[in-house]
Amino acid sequence: DKPRQVSLYGNDTTFREVSAKMLASYLHTLPGTPFVFQGEELGMTNVAYPSIEDYDDIDTKNAYHTMLEQGIAPEKALAEAQRISRDNARTPMQWDDSLSAGFSAARKDKYYIALDESADRPNAKTQSEQEDSLRSEVKRLIAFRKANPALQSKGEISFVSDDYPLVYKRTSAEQE
Repeated sequence: DKPRQVSLYGNDTTFREVSAKMLASYLHTLPGTPFVFQGEELGMTNVAYPSIEDYDDIDTKNAYHTMLEQGIAPEKALAEAQRISRDNARTPMQWDDSLSAGFSAARKDKYYIALDESADRPNAKTQSEQEDSLRSEVKRLIAFRKANPALQSKGEISFVSDDYPLVYKRTSAEQE
C-alpha cells in the first residue's frame, strides 16, 4: 500500500520501462519472496490528480493539510501528496487501451477511484503481445528465479560492491 515502485525508486517519465525492468531484476534476484503488486508488472506509475479532493486516502489528505499549516505552498504540498499517496497503488488495473482501460463497463465516474488518464499508460493487452515488454521480462525473471536455486529462499547473498554499480552474488549449495 505504497506509491508505485517505478515512480518511487525509478524514473517514471523518460526512463519508465528501463527503470521498471531494473527494479524487477532486483526484486527477483534479491533474497526474500518477490511480490508483484497489480500493475507493477506493467510499469503502472503514480497518478497525479489535479486536486487534493481527488484523493481518497486520509493519510494523504492529512499530510497535505499538515504541510499547509507548516507554511508550505499549496502547489508544493500537492506535489508531495501526489508523490507519497497510497492511492497511487489503488488505481484500477489497466487491462487494455480502451477508455475504461478494460477495468469495467461502468461509467468512469462510478469507479471507486479515478483511472490513470495519461495517454501513454501501459496495459496488459499490449504488453502481452510484445516480447520485449516489461510484462514479458517479469515472466522471464519469475521463470529464471524458479530455475536457479541460488536465487531461491535458501540462497545466500554477498555484496561485491555496495557502491555504484551495486554488485552482489547469490549462492546456494548447488549453485553460484
